Amino acid sequence: MRRVICILFVFLCFAYVGFAQDFSNLKNYSLSAKEDFKKAESVVLECSKYLVSHPLSETDLNRLYAVQFIMRWMEGTPDFSFSLDETAVKLSKSNTALLGIYLGEMSQLAIQNPEMSKDAKQIKLNAITSVLTYCEDSSNSVKLDKELKKLIDAKNKGKLKEYLKV
Repeated sequence: MRRVICILFVFLCFAYVGFAQDFSNLKNYSLSAKEDFKKAESVVLECSKYLVSHPLSETDLNRLYAVQFIMRWMEGTPDFSFSLDETAVKLSKSNTALLGIYLGEMSQLAIQNPEMSKDAKQIKLNAITSVLTYCEDSSNSVKLDKELKKLIDAKNKGKLKEYLKV
């Protein structure tokens, strides 16, 4: 019986380590050559997925590491071009953590849809739609200010494109 308990304990430890995500090592990830950025695309996708699959938390260091990595990748990737405008400011005015989700969604869309990446308006619209869907989920702990409520309302009425003047 003791042996079974020990084996079960070891299995649970490995399972925990296997499923736990630790992005602290991303700060050491080299992003200097063109090949580095191409290889990093899968990591960017993992970071973006992490951001939208976890509720907002000021104490979640993995969220910070993920956003920092995405920003480093976006600044240096030779394959894609990103721009931020007043919409990003509106979106994250009351909660700066939403900007990280927006950047992650923009990156994910560009990587997964290279043909769409040339259309900045389409990337923007789809990324904002994803962020607003994230905000609508009460389990994500997003405080909705007036602007976010207006954006969500426009999205739900199918008028987000007009509201954003995209």
